[in-house]
Amino acid sequence: MLVKGFSLVELVMILVIVGVLAVVAIPRFTGGTPYDARGYHDELIAAARYAQLQATTTGCQARFQVDPAGYSLDHENPCGSGDFGGLPIRHPSRGGAFENSTPSGVSVSVSGDGSVVFDGLGEPQTNTPPQVTVTGGGFNRSFCIQPGTGYAGDC
Repeated sequence: MLVKGFSLVELVMILVIVGVLAVVAIPRFTGGTPYDARGYHDELIAAARYAQLQATTTGCQARFQVDPAGYSLDHENPCGSGDFGGLPIRHPSRGGAFENSTPSGVSVSVSGDGSVVFDGLGEPQTNTPPQVTVTGGGFNRSFCIQPGTGYAGDC
């Protein structure tokens, strides 16, 4: 008589394989710190590039500010005044101010004052833009904003 199903040995082997996969995979999905750090690093670069884009499309200066607590993007208000109070750049997809705070478990260090103002041509109005370093969970990477072009990318 032929019995259909799993033998005890097959069932134990499947449980062992699933257990090993769970031990390896679950910390990657629940811990998240290296992923959070990488994601935040990429988010900061995208924010700096968006501030530069806003400056070139509007012709008004735009400011990218970053510090260990988070980042924000602002327009000068009114255009040509050099005053950045009260007019945040709106986020294109989620609305509201284009800003975010640093995720827990991620640290950010910034050389200089952490503020870059882009003019209407997209050039940073400083000779020494900050270097931003993001670390967390074994991830450690820096990016810079190039003085002549305003390009934000790895140093």
